[in-house]
Amino acid sequence: MNKLKEAAEDIGLPTFVVADAGRTQVASGSRTVLAVGPGSKSAVDSVTGKLRLL
Repeated sequence: MNKLKEAAEDIGLPTFVVADAGRTQVASGSRTVLAVGPGSKSAVDSVTGKLRLL
């Protein structure tokens, strides 16, 4: 996640990391989500395009 965040920021895309509140099975403060964008499709895809869709 850190490498993706850095890659996005290196090309000027905004990012946001979500830290879990710890109210379920995930420990408090665990980073669970990275948001990338908004940005052009090509810019976002250059960072996230090789990730598997779930």
